[in-house]
Amino acid sequence: MSNAFSLLLAHPQASLLLGPTAVMRAMLSMERELVLAQADLGLVSREHAQTVASCCAWDHQDELQVDAWVAQAASAGSLAIPLVNALKARVRERDPQALAAVHLGATSQDLIDTALSVQGRQVLTLIDEAVQRVLRALIHLKQAHGQAPLLARTLMQPAAPTVLEARLLNWALPLQRSRQALSRLGQAALTLQLAGPVGDAAVWGQQAVALRQAVARRLNLPLHPWVWQVQRDDRARLAAELGVLVGALAKVGLDVALMSQAEVAELHESAAEGRGGSSAMPHKRNPVGALVALSAVQRAPHRVAAVIGAMAASQERGLGSWQAEGAELADLMIITAGSAAAMADALEHATADPQRMGVHLQTLHSGTGTSAPSLGSDALGLAGERARLWTELERSLMEDSA
Repeated sequence: MSNAFSLLLAHPQASLLLGPTAVMRAMLSMERELVLAQADLGLVSREHAQTVASCCAWDHQDELQVDAWVAQAASAGSLAIPLVNALKARVRERDPQALAAVHLGATSQDLIDTALSVQGRQVLTLIDEAVQRVLRALIHLKQAHGQAPLLARTLMQPAAPTVLEARLLNWALPLQRSRQALSRLGQAALTLQLAGPVGDAAVWGQQAVALRQAVARRLNLPLHPWVWQVQRDDRARLAAELGVLVGALAKVGLDVALMSQAEVAELHESAAEGRGGSSAMPHKRNPVGALVALSAVQRAPHRVAAVIGAMAASQERGLGSWQAEGAELADLMIITAGSAAAMADALEHATADPQRMGVHLQTLHSGTGTSAPSLGSDALGLAGERARLWTELERSLMEDSA
């Protein structure tokens, strides 16, 4: 996600959270918590564990080594291997006797999967915060102009009168459902991975269960019911829901773009200095939030498909499968975060124009020689249901903020 063309479509904070420095720091954190938990269980000496733990502290020299470690990872086939080698070299300098306690029983996949879990949970929080911002912006629009008559359009053509809040509710409910699904799926998919070389944790013997529990607790991660080295279904489900959220955001973006066309002008994205400008046509006000959301829906489905394809892991550890999964899932999280944040920025100070909506209704019926239908309570049979759904949505957001 670091190439020039993807930067404006990404989420800067999500990109940092899933960048090499943050991921490697997360792997070192796991090494620290692993050796300290092993010391608590008597698997290594307390003295050696303290030596290793102190060597896991991230410092300025590590920052300078990140690019070199990434380059070495391309030859090693794993981001974890150069990092573990560097850790071993550091421990060897301090106390060669403590070297046996480094990475004891763990494998590269333990570090990589767990690091993505640690960092990915933070990115899901960013995504959830951005979607909440979108939903609150929609509630604000509904409160300000929800009852404004609006010309509905079907198959891109003028159809019949409705009200703005009906369209806004069509935007809001899928976003809320994805929020709820991502909370559940993230809890299941972004868990501790600690299984050892072949995924049976046998190297720790009877202490394996206690060790897994201790490390999960130290890293504040859920513990999967079983090791999941080659069980990738939970991450595939998470990827699929991220794709669904991107699609729901793109629906909002498309409608906003259509409503903000100059000849329509029923709704405009938030205005800000330099936002949506044109290099050649100063009169333009481009819907840049919609642009990001619609770009995301072009890119996300391929990554969802790649994560599902990575489920075909060979025997006790996949060759190329989980490596591809990590790359695609991380990109998918960044794309989703970028889309959600862009639409939040677009809608937080968006403006609706009920007068323009009324003009379009009158123009349609003037052209057909009919009078505009009434939008009284009889014409809005689902008005009560809409009111109930809006109330539930507002209550849910209030509870989440409490």
